[in-house]
Amino acid sequence: MINRYVVIQKLGWGHFSTVWLCRDFKFGTYVAVKIQKSAPHYMEAAFDEVEILRRITIGIYDHE
Repeated sequence: MINRYVVIQKLGWGHFSTVWLCRDFKFGTYVAVKIQKSAPHYMEAAFDEVEILRRITIGIYDHE
């Protein structure tokens, strides 16, 4: 979908990424979009974070 997200403002930043508040026009909600730096040495940290978030999500849906 073209123009699904519109950036509202920067929420924060860290060593290897920046987080932005965006409006999602497909679902009519606000979302946080995290943009990671592209340097190869940040890849492992990004994959670790994705794995942590995946496990949290599985835990949440296992308890419903």
